[in-house]
Amino acid sequence: VTFSGFRWADDVAHVYKSTNAGDSWIDISGDLPDIPVNDIVIGNVGDTTALMIATDVGCYYSYNDGLAWNFLGSTMPVVSVYEIYFDEDSRTLFVGTYGRGAWKILMPRAEAANVSINESVELNMQISPNPVSNQINITTNLILNNADFIIYSITGDIVFSTKNNSGKSFIIPADMLVQGNYFLEMQMGDKRLVKKLVKV
Repeated sequence: VTFSGFRWADDVAHVYKSTNAGDSWIDISGDLPDIPVNDIVIGNVGDTTALMIATDVGCYYSYNDGLAWNFLGSTMPVVSVYEIYFDEDSRTLFVGTYGRGAWKILMPRAEAANVSINESVELNMQISPNPVSNQINITTNLILNNADFIIYSITGDIVFSTKNNSGKSFIIPADMLVQGNYFLEMQMGDKRLVKKLVKV
């Protein structure tokens, strides 16, 4: 099951699993960002069981029962997705968005995990203040290297984008934003993070 958490300020999990008809539940949100999850489907991609979810910033999938989640649909706008349907025969996920039409995404084939003792540290990002008025203060746990910052409106339109190449802190002016809800995305190499942002 999924839980949006949109009406609560608590940092709660968004995906749960039960193996005993609901008597108990375990959190399988893994490394998902703290975003509302609106729908979930379970299907087989080859011999692998896939979990696919619809969130307020697009779709994610997991091939390891929710331990790790991957963003799905690089060409699809960052927009709220309310309903998804998976066709196993064609390996296609059909996506219904809020205000940006319907999309179809070919699910990637599952690959064996590449385990390394030198596995890179997970990237984390903090925003303050949030809600924001004049400027957005961003701090990360890793030194930024050719990182892209993109701000999307709630309908998925890009309203601001910039790049940063050094340091662990960064400031984005917020004067160009009107009051409302936004999503701040940071991309650095193969890492991607999305945070909710409110302008007052």
